[in-house]
Amino acid sequence: MKEKYNFREVEEKWQERWAGEDLYAVPDISGRPKYYCLEMFPYPSGKLHMGHVRNYSIGDVVARFKTMQGYHVLHPMGWDSFGLPAENAAIKHGGGVHPAEWTYGNIESMREQLKQLGISYDWNRDTVLANEQVVNGGCERCKAPVEKRELAQWFFKITDYAERLLGDLDSLQGWPEKVKIMQEHWIGRSEGAEIDFKIDGSDDVITVYTTRPDTVFGVTYMVLAPEHPLVEKLIAGTRHETEIKEFIRKVRSLSEIDRTSTEVEKVGLHTGAMCINPLTGEKVPVLIANYVLLEYGTGCVMGVPAHDQRDFEFARKYKFPIRVVIQPPGVELDPDKMEVAYVEEGELVNSGRFNGMPNMEAIKAITSY
Repeated sequence: MKEKYNFREVEEKWQERWAGEDLYAVPDISGRPKYYCLEMFPYPSGKLHMGHVRNYSIGDVVARFKTMQGYHVLHPMGWDSFGLPAENAAIKHGGGVHPAEWTYGNIESMREQLKQLGISYDWNRDTVLANEQVVNGGCERCKAPVEKRELAQWFFKITDYAERLLGDLDSLQGWPEKVKIMQEHWIGRSEGAEIDFKIDGSDDVITVYTTRPDTVFGVTYMVLAPEHPLVEKLIAGTRHETEIKEFIRKVRSLSEIDRTSTEVEKVGLHTGAMCINPLTGEKVPVLIANYVLLEYGTGCVMGVPAHDQRDFEFARKYKFPIRVVIQPPGVELDPDKMEVAYVEEGELVNSGRFNGMPNMEAIKAITSY
């Protein structure tokens, strides 16, 4: 009679040996080609189920296969432990347990289950760090400094599907209206124009996306995100180079929430470059600022202080001109006496051939021009 295979005894023996040898640890340096294998992170709202086992087994096969092919494989694991799924699960199953306690308990259970499955994760790796977990420029857990890095990556251009996604919302039957509105906001489609501002003395161009082309005659400065690829070229060899590179280094350590918060001081630095307003021919200074993000729009913002409150405050701080180009009918706004930006509808002034035109009409007319 054949002896029955005792999987628990055999697997525990070898898993203990693998752990002792740190078999799946991945050093940063290797002469082998790199391969990154990542499965979707689980919600730690309970214990593993067979769907998890299927998914992570497939990923483990891929990781081991690439290792056998000679690749230096990084195979990490993390936890999708933020937001409503964790909170709802704690409320439903925790019996009054705090969501954090419930979540961390589930993480430990899932970690042990994944280890029992013998999956080849490098458990030494932190794989997820949310913006909210960056405190004073460092990881809230290990205190290591956090910085953004430029990586070569592929993304699906979801904006190409925005119109289709919005149109299909109308065909959804029985969905609550508030859910449809949430989806509209998530899709985030907006209508505007791309305007090219040529760099003075160069063939380079700053392309701005704006929903307010009716205000382009009021541009008095231009702001680039510190990470914008054009910045390094603009400052190379100039007296601003050292200061701006240090500023960029500091900005990279901040989260997007910190940079865009209304409570955070808006800081800008001159690059020394000038760009040309295509409608007026006027040269305006090019700056970088901490509140402009590369991921939004084209990574640059045209400063129209008379008609945008953030631009207004920035212009007051750095003493840029404030030029009114939209005003209420029959009312003449004095930029020297303005205490806030004028953001309502009105008629165009100081806008050349478009003077007197209602600004909502001017949006289309200037875009067409």
